[in-house]
Amino acid sequence: MTKKQKITVFVITFLLLHAALVGVFFIITSKTSSLVKNQKAFESLKEAPKFLFTGDSHPIRCIEERKIKDSFNLSFYGENPVLTHFRLKYLLERLHIKPKYIFLQTDITRFSADYFNRNENHFFYGKYVNYRELLDAGIINYESYLKSYIYTLVPYIELKTVLKKNKMVKNKKGRQKFSDFSETQKQINTELFIEHKLLSNKPENLYYKDALIYFRKTIELCQSHQIKVIGIKYPVTNYYLNTLNHFCGEEMLNNPPQDKILLEYNIPIWDFEDLYLNRHDYFFDSHHMNERGKTAFTVVLKNKIINEFNEK
Repeated sequence: MTKKQKITVFVITFLLLHAALVGVFFIITSKTSSLVKNQKAFESLKEAPKFLFTGDSHPIRCIEERKIKDSFNLSFYGENPVLTHFRLKYLLERLHIKPKYIFLQTDITRFSADYFNRNENHFFYGKYVNYRELLDAGIINYESYLKSYIYTLVPYIELKTVLKKNKMVKNKKGRQKFSDFSETQKQINTELFIEHKLLSNKPENLYYKDALIYFRKTIELCQSHQIKVIGIKYPVTNYYLNTLNHFCGEEMLNNPPQDKILLEYNIPIWDFEDLYLNRHDYFFDSHHMNERGKTAFTVVLKNKIINEFNEK
């Protein structure tokens, strides 16, 4: 066999192996990834839901959408405002699936730098995100731009991360109660999350400029399609708000920029953040509701929808 033939055989073998790995990866993720399943479930709907919830883990942990008529929850763990924007843009402009109402999560920590800078599920979001737009706007650097292509061409390099994430999601104890922890444990756990993980010891990370820019773009996107937007804030504990207040200061909490943007566009804000401040039995940590809390809050949200929109 000549050198040229050997090279040809090697290239063909490599391409076949690569294709096989890509195929296996997408088969695995289609069966294991809750993000992929959620997207497929939405796209398989015969008609657009009347109420669409978007955001990160908060709406997932707070809402039993099957108990709210004509609703769908398109949220996912750690999904930041930029990812939500591009995902909605695809649904509205490519698939032409247009709900009547879209609930945009506007929690106090929804726009932090932590959520914006998370790098997970590139294999999924790469289909929706316009990385060139982000590069031209200076939101990502050229290295991140090139990485987006690598993840598209070689998606299976994320297999370990995807499987680990799915395992973490499944292992969350929905029946665990924050009230079972000691006062010291509650405070330490809350501080560790907010100061060291969420804000990376920098109070200014609470509001990330580019996240707010894309929040505004999302509002304008929805309004351009005649979709009514509602800002919604989900319940958290007093430990969560008190720690944020101590670390960031009252001014940052009392005058959040997302509220100003919503008011600018005359968008209503459904604020449930302080609904269950002392009901620690409704949470499994300082800001995520457990199954008991989810059931209770869903009733409140359902009644609010019924009263506001005359739903039966």
